[in-house]
Amino acid sequence: MTKAKLGLDTFIQENGAHPSVILPDEITGKDRVLQLETTPIFSQNAIACRGTSYFRTVDGTKVVKFSWRPDKNRSEIDHLAVARGVKGIPAFVGSHNVTTIEDLHKGLEVKRLKHLGYSVHNRSIDSAQPSFTSQSTQELAKLSTSNAKRKSSNTEDSTPMKRQSSGQKSKLRQEVRADDVSSKTSLQIFTWEKSSPLYRNRVLTCLAVSPAGRTLQNFQSVLEVLQAFRDAIGAHRCLFLERKTLHRDVSFNNIILTDPKQNDGCSGMLIDLDLAVIVGEDGKNETSEEKNMTGTLEYMAIQILEGAIRKETAETDHTYRHDLESFLYVFLSLCIRYGWPSGMEPRTDPLRRWYAGDFKDISRTKRGDVEPGGFEIYVLAYFSPQFQAQKELARNLRTILFGTGALYVETPKKPTTLYEPIIKVFEDAIREQTERFKE
Repeated sequence: MTKAKLGLDTFIQENGAHPSVILPDEITGKDRVLQLETTPIFSQNAIACRGTSYFRTVDGTKVVKFSWRPDKNRSEIDHLAVARGVKGIPAFVGSHNVTTIEDLHKGLEVKRLKHLGYSVHNRSIDSAQPSFTSQSTQELAKLSTSNAKRKSSNTEDSTPMKRQSSGQKSKLRQEVRADDVSSKTSLQIFTWEKSSPLYRNRVLTCLAVSPAGRTLQNFQSVLEVLQAFRDAIGAHRCLFLERKTLHRDVSFNNIILTDPKQNDGCSGMLIDLDLAVIVGEDGKNETSEEKNMTGTLEYMAIQILEGAIRKETAETDHTYRHDLESFLYVFLSLCIRYGWPSGMEPRTDPLRRWYAGDFKDISRTKRGDVEPGGFEIYVLAYFSPQFQAQKELARNLRTILFGTGALYVETPKKPTTLYEPIIKVFEDAIREQTERFKE
């Protein structure tokens, strides 16, 4: 029996030592075979997610991504076309739409179960009259009524009645009425009715980009980390200011380390434009299914979280400032969780409360952590030994984004108000780290 008849995946070929996919080349249009490493660079370990997985090609030059994207949004392919030529954004190689949830549901009739009422002694206890959908249902109702009568008769014959107080009589009457609906009723009547789809349609897309890189936790030096963040933020700035595209999902897994010799001089790259959005001339984001509450919870900006708490998310448009705040959280996460000598890693995650709990808990925790006093106690105090020298950089980033007084979470009208000083403090830190390395 073939894989197709067994319902197995037929897109990924497994003829040799390595699985492979066939994608049309973006430039030539001809099909090209890409062999994949068997172990993914990254894959999401969650039930409710886009199922994103990245595989490096065997030759080490490209990355193949699998993801279930919303069908009504602009695809990542569209955004990569807009971003073509932007340094620090991957180059599009080829893609293929494997299937959709709608296709997988073809032939399946989606229905909802509707409760019509109860069958009790040839009458229905419900606001509506009984409307049984088939003769067999009516017969079952009659049978249940007959059984209920026999059960009722047996119960009354076998239970001796005793004198009851008025309170006990009232309680007994309540129990009998409840019994009329529960114990004496052995059949509830339901029917199936057609309904709109119970799912959001998504497209399983296979996308190849280049160059390949390494995840942040696989850094080889602090200097490499600083250069990668500078270049990724620079790519974000160019993408937003010049191509009017906002990323909206800056996270630990969406910043990767690259070889400058293979990436136009860039040590870092910003990937995964699945949730990106085009920004109109009026500064408003285009409509998409993931309109506002977008991003990875742990790195989500405070203002987006607070918008969800107030149920005003529809009015809290995701802005460039929110993405820059996410860059800060990713940087802090790296400095706290990595760079420890073997065996000295923290037993508990100091940043656990950035992703555990409801929006109110997470927002309250983040506000407390980025306040000047809290930042020193709850964040900088947990920096790993390898990143101790980057505490001043972290302080500078916090001040640029939130100010020195009351916490400022609004978005400045001029993007350069934040972009320029943030990139500058990274460049200063790179220069200092370079000098430190020479010593």
